Amino acid sequence: MANGRILIVAPEIDLRRSLRFALEAEGYAVTDLPHIKIPPPDLRYDCTVLDRKAAVGPQADIVDFCRRSDPVILLSEVGIPWLADSIAAVVERPVAGFSLVKAIAKATASPAAATTT
Repeated sequence: MANGRILIVAPEIDLRRSLRFALEAEGYAVTDLPHIKIPPPDLRYDCTVLDRKAAVGPQADIVDFCRRSDPVILLSEVGIPWLADSIAAVVERPVAGFSLVKAIAKATASPAAATTT
């Protein structure tokens, strides 16, 4: 049984493959895309992993994508100030250890579960 549905958005195929492998090993069902594409309303992911290199184009479109794809984990060496209010966390690139898995778990935890730990 899957731990949840994760969407990975990253232009580099090797990064997508690596993240897919790691997250599937943790029990997640993973879909990956090379660029931002707003999913249809009936298709929902539990968390979106957005590589900073995919955050290109008009800022308003990227913010809209993040708000519709909430929670979003940004993969970046540094935060993107204008995107800070639209993401759940920043995981530093290159991704090391279980930092992404931990960020996803925290971002997808129910509010009640988060306050009891």
